[in-house]
Amino acid sequence: ENPDQDLKKVQEETEVKQEEVFTEKVAAKWTISDQDLLEQQLYGCLNLNAGVANLKDLNPVINIEVNPDMTVKNSKIVNSEKLVDPSFRTAAEAAMRAVNNPDCSPLLLPEDKYDLWKEINFTFDFSWMFD
Repeated sequence: ENPDQDLKKVQEETEVKQEEVFTEKVAAKWTISDQDLLEQQLYGCLNLNAGVANLKDLNPVINIEVNPDMTVKNSKIVNSEKLVDPSFRTAAEAAMRAVNNPDCSPLLLPEDKYDLWKEINFTFDFSWMFD
């Protein structure tokens, strides 16, 4: 057996699996510009106390259910098990306020892609604040 061939086969299988997951979960038609526009909107509605400890390591994930008119139908914290950490709780509550902020409604989403954005898991990544 050739170890290089085995490695190459594993890499190819992994790429196929990753591609399947990406297409299933996100769909190839959700573009980086779609994502960037939504990020800019939600981060623009974020009001967060800068004194939160370890902020760049906190990544609250908010599940957002969206109506066809691009308004938020429902939202919840996905990684709620981390709410025991006061810093995470503060960051997650701020993320929820941003998602539900009337100034951020309707969400800036591509009208013709409702199937792709009717439910979104949005990760708030605060590391950009430290760049």
